[in-house]
Amino acid sequence: MPKMFTNDERGQAERFAITKYLLSLSKGTVSPYKPPLNPPNNIKQSFERGRVLYTVAGCATCHQESKPKPKNEEDDREPLQREDYVFGLGTLEGPTAKYALGSPGSKTRPEALASFLQDPLKTHPAGRMPHMNLNAQEANDLALYLCRLNDDKTEPAMPAAPSMTPATLGKLIYEENFGNEAATQITALEKLPTAGKWLELGRTLTDVKGCINCHTVEENGQARKPRDTFANLNTIRLAGEKGCIADKPNAAKTPVYKLDAKEISALAAFLKAGLSGTGSPASAYSARIAMKRFNCLNCHNRDNEGGIATELADQMRMLEKAENADDVRPPVLTGVGHKSRTSWLNSVLTNGGRARPWMQLRMPQYGKSNVGFLPEALAALEGTTPDDAVHTLPVNTQTIALGRQIVGKGGLGCISCHDIGGVANTGTRGPDLSTINQRVRYEWYERWMHQPLRMAPGTRMPQAFVDGKSTLTTVLNGDPKSQASAMWGYLSLGPGLPLPEGLEPPKGLILAIKDRPELLRTFMPDAGNKAIAVGYPGGVNLAFSADECRLAYSWAGNFLDASPVWNNRGGAPAKLLGPKFWSATGGHPWGLTANPAIPPDFIGRSKNPAFGVPLPLEPARIYDGPRMTHFDGYSLDKSGNPTFRYRLTENTGDGVLAVAETPAPLRASIATGFSRRFAIEAPAGYRTWLLGGQTAQTPRLISSADASSIKLDLKADAPFSNTDGVRVVLPQENGKVFVLEALRVPTDSTWQLIPRTGGGWLVVLRFPEFKQAWKGEFDLQLWSVPKDDDALLKDLTAK
Repeated sequence: MPKMFTNDERGQAERFAITKYLLSLSKGTVSPYKPPLNPPNNIKQSFERGRVLYTVAGCATCHQESKPKPKNEEDDREPLQREDYVFGLGTLEGPTAKYALGSPGSKTRPEALASFLQDPLKTHPAGRMPHMNLNAQEANDLALYLCRLNDDKTEPAMPAAPSMTPATLGKLIYEENFGNEAATQITALEKLPTAGKWLELGRTLTDVKGCINCHTVEENGQARKPRDTFANLNTIRLAGEKGCIADKPNAAKTPVYKLDAKEISALAAFLKAGLSGTGSPASAYSARIAMKRFNCLNCHNRDNEGGIATELADQMRMLEKAENADDVRPPVLTGVGHKSRTSWLNSVLTNGGRARPWMQLRMPQYGKSNVGFLPEALAALEGTTPDDAVHTLPVNTQTIALGRQIVGKGGLGCISCHDIGGVANTGTRGPDLSTINQRVRYEWYERWMHQPLRMAPGTRMPQAFVDGKSTLTTVLNGDPKSQASAMWGYLSLGPGLPLPEGLEPPKGLILAIKDRPELLRTFMPDAGNKAIAVGYPGGVNLAFSADECRLAYSWAGNFLDASPVWNNRGGAPAKLLGPKFWSATGGHPWGLTANPAIPPDFIGRSKNPAFGVPLPLEPARIYDGPRMTHFDGYSLDKSGNPTFRYRLTENTGDGVLAVAETPAPLRASIATGFSRRFAIEAPAGYRTWLLGGQTAQTPRLISSADASSIKLDLKADAPFSNTDGVRVVLPQENGKVFVLEALRVPTDSTWQLIPRTGGGWLVVLRFPEFKQAWKGEFDLQLWSVPKDDDALLKDLTAK
């Protein structure tokens, strides 16, 4: 931000005019003088949370409060020269810049600062102040804490009007900038009242001073467009060393930047020779410059330069949660191009990807337009190439079982420090290993197992392979390469993998599930206020929505933490104690159609209250239209397994489908799933349909006997396959698949694809058109396989 005004009477008048104009844009929504403060009721707690957050979230790594710097023994040493720094700025303050906070309380209001902190890139798209992934409460707490800093010398009210009159100032501005139109502008200004004159002059100054060339100023919801007040660079080149790079720039006509002699010389050299020729891309150089510009080394260490200072790290460790306080510093950037997959770096830099989401230290988000090039540039800086392909290894149930054994308690004990599949370990937490193939390159992973201390000095990671031998000698003959391969194959199953020995899902305030299922009617996320949760022995659970008469989702691990339902005022949804492995397509899954060729509108009913979809609580509304779904309750068999009963009424009301659905868990060595036994009473004269699942990708068919591929014509509008001996494979996100198989269905039942708007398919089980009412039973099995691999699909059998 350059100096734009002189220190004389005219500069004072110009500052006054622009301030009056900018304040007028608030249109009375805020006080133009005294910043209001509406503190929360628990202001002390909010202030304390902000104090902690300022340190642990990483604000203190770039910002410093105005206070005397304590003497350090390093001050007496010979300072490093600029050429001694690879990425830094050559200063004694460290390798990268610090920005003084000044007095935020004298500059802004806590409410405005909180709004800015939640999305700084909206205000400053150039990205020098990053998005720190703060939620609303965190932003409010931090803003309240920062606004405690005030400058007593700063008066909140507008100063008195300057001695120079608006008429005198207007004559100077218009004659200097408007040429032949100056007289017309001066006459128009004279007709305005004094207050209006100052506002008009302020508006004009934001134009002629070039304020709106850099800043967005809106009037009536529209951004003002700048005048062409600045010459293009080629004109400046011909003018020589004048303007802002002159020896003594005139602040009345030229922005005055704080440039030293070397910077002025560099700008002059660029103007002389840098405007011709196309240049050439220099990715490695761009990466180094970006590390400087975005202060990466304020937090990260690279080649023994930078990183969070010891004093600050100690403060962060004291304020961090005990289970996270072992190492509060972010990863070392030395060799990051060889370590991280390009797609993961892109996720971290532009989409808020986090390997340690529980840590309060945040990865700043500078915006894709500012750092989107860095994943490829960092690879070039390291002398390698971008890596977009997931490294895959041949796997089967045997190698996966061995990898699971190595990771577990009886193997290398990785679970002692690392989360697996979303389940936290009991000690100091390391990154979730079930996402390792999404984050790191296989070559780096293999080297890391051999020499972690060499690659990241000070790491807590133990050396698993020493002198070419594994410390675990009882598996795969202690061969490091084979063990690394088996572990990679097992972990590549992703978050839905079967947990290793010794790692248990978290326990909460739950019903104890021992040798029979347990049911809890409660509030459930994404299943409504009339949900029924079922926990089965073996760690398979599901949620049934009584509103919509459908299974909503299923999750693995422990059952429920019911404390949110009862704590405090209660009424909050219960918390799942395990990761979801399946979620149903929205809306009631059954359908009846009088026209046998036209399937129901399954997508449309997912928003239709006639099918039990709850209306929004705000604004309060009541649905009094027809009801298509009717929940008739549930019953339990001798073993405690529930059967849910419901009816569907469609069309004119004479078609009623009665359903009794009995879910049961399915378990295999490499997959999790459940079966659904349906007993239905279907009406005559209607086609009955059941929505099985959906995919945004291309579905395929395999034989249920040997997983061999079966030809599938995606262009056909007719049913694509009968159901006998056929499994439907539905690829999902993160490389996993759902596998559907229908058993004992009525003769002539078929699978059919229905295109989705925007791409993808619904997969529907189509029953024959019953000439007479039909009553019978059939099973629908669904498996969630964590990896789309032919060998795993071939071994897919229930235990």
